[in-house]
Amino acid sequence: MMHTAGPWKFSESKLASGRGLVIDSHENIIANVNTETGPDIPPLVSTKMPCKANGMVIAAAPDMLAALKYNLMILYDAHPEPEQRRYALTLALTLEAIAKAEKIDVGAAELDGAIKSVASANQMTEKNVQRRLVENGRLDDLYCELRDRKTIERIVALATVADAPAAA
Repeated sequence: MMHTAGPWKFSESKLASGRGLVIDSHENIIANVNTETGPDIPPLVSTKMPCKANGMVIAAAPDMLAALKYNLMILYDAHPEPEQRRYALTLALTLEAIAKAEKIDVGAAELDGAIKSVASANQMTEKNVQRRLVENGRLDDLYCELRDRKTIERIVALATVADAPAAA
């Protein structure tokens, strides 16, 4: 069995009518997601169904599947790249899938702030830093680095720390 190819995204265009949609890149409907007040759901259940959050997780499914498949290859040592490159790619795919599911993004102001920090640290103008990043194809790398930091911060903020069970 094969699923519809990604990327998928959550569309809020129908939220007012009681549902959200997960669509593919051609705007084909992948899934209908009921809102908290969906018309066909009993009230006791509907108040516990966050449509937007559920829709974002569903939309992230192809990315999560790709990350899981790659992680499985790592576990079975089926990927020919050196260990550090495998680890970096596994981490990147995992963080990207989590960022998509959690709808974590980097705004223009955040990107500009990072460019300003790099410029200040290197005694350069912001325009020169941005020009070099663009020329060297590194602007996307900076965006991904900022997004990954925000994703890790979100994961840490949501983490619950528990004491380890006592050794038997």
